[in-house]
Amino acid sequence: MDHSLKVKWSKCLRGKQRVENLKHIISANPSNVACMLSCTKLRTVRELHNFLGLTSYYCIFVAGYEKIVTPLIGLLKKDVFEWTDAATKVFEELKLTMVTAQVLALTDFTK
Repeated sequence: MDHSLKVKWSKCLRGKQRVENLKHIISANPSNVACMLSCTKLRTVRELHNFLGLTSYYCIFVAGYEKIVTPLIGLLKKDVFEWTDAATKVFEELKLTMVTAQVLALTDFTK
């Protein structure tokens, strides 16, 4: 059965190293990883809220995201924010998780 389906190669994304989707550029850009890893201790509730907003955008790609961020979310409550060693440990774990999640990596078609 022939349905006369055709591929328009100019719209094909297979094998690309950079893809634009919904005004987001998805690429294997090492500066994005460096930016995430260079984040330092958060000093205010607003900084923590912004960081969690950034990471929550990718939460569906990270297994156990909710368990990782639960201690940090607890710091968002009114008059509770106090950055501790435990918060630093969770923060560093979250940063590493966000930059090493294999789902976020582009496929290497040379392998």
